[in-house]
Amino acid sequence: GGDVSELSPLTDRAVAFSWSPDGRRMAVVRTAETGGHELLIVDAVRGLRLAATPAIAASAPPAWTPDGRAVLYAAEVRGSPLLHAIGADGGEIRVLTTGAGPDWLPRPILPRR
Repeated sequence: GGDVSELSPLTDRAVAFSWSPDGRRMAVVRTAETGGHELLIVDAVRGLRLAATPAIAASAPPAWTPDGRAVLYAAEVRGSPLLHAIGADGGEIRVLTTGAGPDWLPRPILPRR
């Protein structure tokens, strides 16, 4: 075993989560104090919040990119769920899809080799 970090202050009100490929971080969708949901990226080893998004209007599970460098999540924009990405340590949020459609469950697909 190793050291144990207290994550409950960061993961309380969680509705969905996803572990990073290396098992050191967790992306957590939780109910925001102001309503709606928010995405937190948590360093599970140190028990620290690395990044957070503004309130999002979706509670679907987030998904890590296979290399662990970004987290994909769904958030409503003008009534349509769109896929977004944020770097694993925060940074700029990018909108990955546009227009109406069922973009609410992010899952990266690896190409066959």
